[in-house]
Amino acid sequence: MVSRDEGRHVLWPEYFDSSLSRGDGRRVSEKWAIKDPNIEDIAKVAEALDLNPMIEEEFRYPSSPRARGRVLVDASQPKTTTIRIISKRLHTGKY
Repeated sequence: MVSRDEGRHVLWPEYFDSSLSRGDGRRVSEKWAIKDPNIEDIAKVAEALDLNPMIEEEFRYPSSPRARGRVLVDASQPKTTTIRIISKRLHTGKY
């Protein structure tokens, strides 16, 4: 498990999924959420932001029945800020 001491944030696709409620794991507003986000696109955006993404495909979000993977990124700013920036880029398609 990744800890804060390692200087990395864990980003789950569920954070950006428009089909999920906040209670089910979405962390961005519906305005910036997208349908069926994948870890490859999240990693592309993180790479464009120089966050050194690392994809881990075998993991599943704790409340999710299926494994969609996760992306680890550098914790160069607060996690909420990172999530918001990535969600806006995913939504606009600017990777």
